[in-house]
Amino acid sequence: MWLTHTFLPTLLSWKEEVSTIHKGENKRIIASPTLEGIVFTTRNFIEIAKQLVRESSLEYVALNVFTQDILESFFGNLRNIYRSATNPDLVQAAYGVYNISQFVKA
Repeated sequence: MWLTHTFLPTLLSWKEEVSTIHKGENKRIIASPTLEGIVFTTRNFIEIAKQLVRESSLEYVALNVFTQDILESFFGNLRNIYRSATNPDLVQAAYGVYNISQFVKA
């Protein structure tokens, strides 16, 4: 799999090269949180694809069709419920989740 054998090793060796050969030249690599996010997401995509192929009749998994739009929409709706509350407590959040889930069922 290209992600496992080429992409991740290349990304990690780039990080290692910058930290050893080009010390202090952080502009040679993307920001550390971004790099960590890419590595985290890639590793999880690999595991999701393996699990889907192993546990279903799928022959392959097209990772380009994965999206987080539904999740972003859910949390956007949750924020809209409490526009004035910038930091809702647990009870408010639970009530919002309940209201959204009732709306989805209808």
